[in-house]
Amino acid sequence: MVRLRLLPGSSEVESGLFALQAALGGGVLGYVLGRLRGRRSRATAEAPTSGPADTTP
Repeated sequence: MVRLRLLPGSSEVESGLFALQAALGGGVLGYVLGRLRGRRSRATAEAPTSGPADTTP
């Protein structure tokens, strides 16, 4: 039978795993928020304006 050892050996390892988890979570959250903000700014930039068209070269 194969046993997985999921418990950290010491408090230093536990702290390191927690820091790694926090860094990965922060990276994912930053990526998602950046994508949402970019999508919103791109949608407003491509939206047609209601004013007269500028025909100057």
